[in-house]
Amino acid sequence: MDWFLLSLLTAAVWGVVPFFEKHGVSAVGCGFAAVAIRSVGAALGLFLPLIVPSARVAIASAPLKGIVFLIIAGFIGSVVGQITYLNAIKLGEVSKVTPVAAAWPVITLVVALAVLGEPISMKKILAVMLVICGIFLLKS
Repeated sequence: MDWFLLSLLTAAVWGVVPFFEKHGVSAVGCGFAAVAIRSVGAALGLFLPLIVPSARVAIASAPLKGIVFLIIAGFIGSVVGQITYLNAIKLGEVSKVTPVAAAWPVITLVVALAVLGEPISMKKILAVMLVICGIFLLKS
């Protein structure tokens, strides 16, 4: 499977998640509590190395730098990002909040250009401009 098909599969999986999150955070009422409860589901991923032996080997041989970066990413994405996102869908329409929150590639592009030194192209600029246009359409 290539990167594009995996990306579409990711979009499909992540596309159904807000349905569960909207109902969950609405029932619980508190964004912080919702993140704590949601983290139980994410913690089930800790059992994947029991099922996938190659994951055990990769974890055992992973360099400390990679482990630290992934822990930071996990905390920022799974805790900080989820707190802001769950509170947003609690207050707004999930069909508006999710596309706006999903505009994170705009930030990623800026970081990739500034920090990683990735090349810029007209195609990337146009794609980001379309995302920004979409945000403005949903905001109004």
